[in-house]
Amino acid sequence: MITPTAALAALNAFREATNGNVVSPEEATRRANICAAPCPMKRRIKVRPMDQLGRALGLMANKHRVPDELQGYKCGVCGCPLLNLIPCLPNSLHRDSPDEALTRQREAPACWLPGAIANQPPA
Repeated sequence: MITPTAALAALNAFREATNGNVVSPEEATRRANICAAPCPMKRRIKVRPMDQLGRALGLMANKHRVPDELQGYKCGVCGCPLLNLIPCLPNSLHRDSPDEALTRQREAPACWLPGAIANQPPA
C-alpha cells in the first residue's frame, strides 16, 4: 500500500518532470541501462488502480525520457513506476524505508537508487 509520504513524493516528481526539471539525458540513460539489465527487483505493472495511476502520470510527464521497453515496469522494492524514477531529480525521490533499503541492498546491489536517495537532504 502506498503511504501518504510516497504519494506526495510521486506527485512532486510528476510536477518537476512536467516542468522539465529532470536529470540530464546522459544520467537518465545510465539509470535506464541499470534498470534494463536483468534486475531481480524489476516488476511488470499490474492492473491495480495505484499502479495504473502511477504509470499514467509517468507517461504524461516522461514518455520520451524513458525507453519503451521499461515503460511497463516498476521497482519491486518501492513500487514506483520506472517512468517516474528514471528521470527524477534526487531531491524529488522518496526515501526508502529501512526495510526497503535492506531489500534493495540485498536483492539489487547494482541499483542506482541508493546513491540518489543518500544524497537527499534530511527531511
